[in-house]
Amino acid sequence: MTLITGTLIFAVIALMGMLCACFWLIKKLQKLLAEAGNDQLTGLWLRAKFLTAVEVLFNAVRAKKFGVSDLHRRRSDEVVASNEMTVLIFDIDHFKRVNDTFGHLVGDQVLLVLANILKAQCRAGDLVCRWGGEEFLVALATDTRGAQFFYRRVSIAFRHATKQLIDQEVTVTCGAVQLESLAQSFDSLVERADACLYDGKHGMRDCLVYQSPGSDMKVLYDPMDKPT
Repeated sequence: MTLITGTLIFAVIALMGMLCACFWLIKKLQKLLAEAGNDQLTGLWLRAKFLTAVEVLFNAVRAKKFGVSDLHRRRSDEVVASNEMTVLIFDIDHFKRVNDTFGHLVGDQVLLVLANILKAQCRAGDLVCRWGGEEFLVALATDTRGAQFFYRRVSIAFRHATKQLIDQEVTVTCGAVQLESLAQSFDSLVERADACLYDGKHGMRDCLVYQSPGSDMKVLYDPMDKPT
């Protein structure tokens, strides 16, 4: 083997090594970009990524529900099967007490438990995200009665799972509002659901507070009751 041939072989091997390293870096970057909008602990979407997706879903549901022109209705049929949407905000009751008593690592596990339960209970057409802190927001393709069933399943599963985890039942409070008017925006639904959640957190907790369809009256629902 001549010196020139050996040098060429070495150069080719070095080039192949550089290409492999570049390929690995590109794949790593693609993975990081894909995960940029996800919560590191729960894997759920964060608020910004969720809002981008839910805006498309919300507009499609609204067009289907209220028949906003034939073109919009045909497009909405391609996006969603349901013409209902209810926004729910979940908040873990006394979460600070959990952190103070059991430590933040256990607190993280409690958050992960609720996130996994919400993901398991969501169906095609539903969206869920970590809204912030111990709050989670769900856009459900159903009405308030369906939201009661959803909340009841989540509440019971969460009680059971936290009992297994820390030998103590942890509960959740939820506020919910159904899409009822063409004039409503997604932000307005979130604002009203948050107001319902506030009433629940400053009342009995461990409950669902939702706005009664067609009125401003708020209804309290205990998860131990059957949905009405």
